[in-house]
Amino acid sequence: MITKRTYIVRDFLKNSYIRIAPRLKEEELRKATMLSFTFIAVALFGFFAVSPTLSTITQLRKQLSDSKAVYVSIKQKNANLSTLQQKYNALGTDLPFIFSALPQDPAIAVFVGQLQTLFTNNRISVSLIQVEELQLLKKDITHTYASFAFTFTAKGTNEDVARLLANLVEFERIVTIENVSIASLASQNEKQITLSGKAYFKK
Repeated sequence: MITKRTYIVRDFLKNSYIRIAPRLKEEELRKATMLSFTFIAVALFGFFAVSPTLSTITQLRKQLSDSKAVYVSIKQKNANLSTLQQKYNALGTDLPFIFSALPQDPAIAVFVGQLQTLFTNNRISVSLIQVEELQLLKKDITHTYASFAFTFTAKGTNEDVARLLANLVEFERIVTIENVSIASLASQNEKQITLSGKAYFKK
């Protein structure tokens, strides 16, 4: 049974709701607005915070890629140098012979001395050693080496002359024999040899 008191309570609650309803809506709107601004702020902060990070990551990746390329290049160069060093070491004992066979300059005085030693070792008596003047040389520009001409006249026994020619073929300096003339002398078992050739050197 609804009493008058019940109507009074109901009216009070109704009136109270009518009075505070706008405030509730304003509070909810304010909360919603604050929440929206919070989301926007977080999103903006995240964008500006993450954007430099992404740029930094991109730069670091590029630097890493460049560093890897440089590392590979250096590694390859080191491998090439190691191979070159091994080959050089393998040639180490032969280099003096190579430089002696094809010197870096004409080394005419050294060449004449080598010939004199060759004559002495083969008991050959020399009457003439002539070397072409270097300024008269015509160097072949298609090659990395040049040469100068030489001529000598000497005498010795048949055996000594034959041994001289054999040793000249195996001479430590690279030479080519252009012309050889051997004549018999009045003395028994002696020959006179006149030889023309070329000695080579690196340009």
